[in-house]
Amino acid sequence: MGNWTQPVNCPFGPFRKNPLCCHLTLSPLFTVPKGDSNRRVIVDCSHGNTLSINEGIPSDTVLNENFKLYYPRHEEFIALLLNHGRGCAIWKLDLSRAFCQLVLDPHDLHLQGYEWRGQIFIDNRLIFGMRSSPQACQRTTNAVSDMLWKSNIHTINYVDDFGGVSDNQNAEHDYNFALELFQRLGLEVSKEKCLSPTKVLTFLGKEYNSIDMTVRIPETKLQETYEFTKICKEKTLHQTSVTTNEFRQDTRWWLLFLNDYNGISIISDVDWSSPDAIISSDVCLKGIGGVNFTTFEYFHSDILESLRDMHISVLEMYAIYIAIQFWTSSISNKRVQLFCDNQSCVEILNRGSGRNQEMLNLARQIWYLCATSNVQLRVSYIASVENRLSDLLSRWNLSEKNRSQFFIESKMYNSDFVEKEVFSHMFNDIINI
Repeated sequence: MGNWTQPVNCPFGPFRKNPLCCHLTLSPLFTVPKGDSNRRVIVDCSHGNTLSINEGIPSDTVLNENFKLYYPRHEEFIALLLNHGRGCAIWKLDLSRAFCQLVLDPHDLHLQGYEWRGQIFIDNRLIFGMRSSPQACQRTTNAVSDMLWKSNIHTINYVDDFGGVSDNQNAEHDYNFALELFQRLGLEVSKEKCLSPTKVLTFLGKEYNSIDMTVRIPETKLQETYEFTKICKEKTLHQTSVTTNEFRQDTRWWLLFLNDYNGISIISDVDWSSPDAIISSDVCLKGIGGVNFTTFEYFHSDILESLRDMHISVLEMYAIYIAIQFWTSSISNKRVQLFCDNQSCVEILNRGSGRNQEMLNLARQIWYLCATSNVQLRVSYIASVENRLSDLLSRWNLSEKNRSQFFIESKMYNSDFVEKEVFSHMFNDIINI
């Protein structure tokens, strides 16, 4: 293409034919709505199935090195608020058209062509629709955030959005320092989306209040989410053959939850090293058991015959569900530490996702109980040899020795444990919800 130049944020073109000396891939265009009532143009780099551009871009490596794309979670911003304390200053910065500020490798230019009204355009910036674009942008803002942290300025970055938390005396300095750093790095911010230090801030769709220490989802967002899930259930789910059963279940979960949720959550400053309640559970192929070390209660039960062919990890998730169901009234509005000797259960419940659908079905019930009772649940792995009381309870009916040993070992807690009865409907409720 010789010495042709391209204005900032503008594609090369228009051309009537391919201007390159090699093959030029042309991808279709489509648009999706944006929050500001405009529409975002997407280049469909997945067009062509196995021959698409995105199929040739690895999702787990960068420059032949293993890489897993990680986006910061809401809890990380909450942790910053708790660290700086009630009434701290919060602020945000936003890159202007972030993808358009990051230049593509010239060797990949032939992959970024598209046609509009009979004319050809070529983009040499990151484009919406290419698999590597979010990764490249997140890696770039990760580097910027790392520079800020090394200057003792605390931020989290989500693709092109930066949220910062500062002590009040340092807030203006931190905000201005970040702006100057962006300028030195040649990154342009969107001035209308940036917000200087304040006490109430909307960041990534949630309103954070450092005075009240609350997080609120705006009413419009709640209504939009509810209407969207209704559409998914009533229309899309019946018309789209590719919709998965898991997506249907997620939709039903949200419809149930949104009926009871007012959009406001309290930011708890309770130290996880001193949770309000500690629970453990365990399972064997014939029985389940659990202990509440705060109320000094326990349960045990045979597993229904119809469930005994299930994988042991699924049964472990059953035990956790029964435990949370049992003690919902005593753990409402509290932080609960639950110990389990099954790593798969721990990962799914803490991460919020997984591949085993039977375990996910049960996890949804656990999350629903916690969400509607304002229970903050943390699940930790514990070795079987350390999970003694629950282990003995799960084997309660296998021998008299297990029952005797439970009462011997429970004495070390200097309290008499009270038995709670398990009813068969507690198993069936999971299936019917």
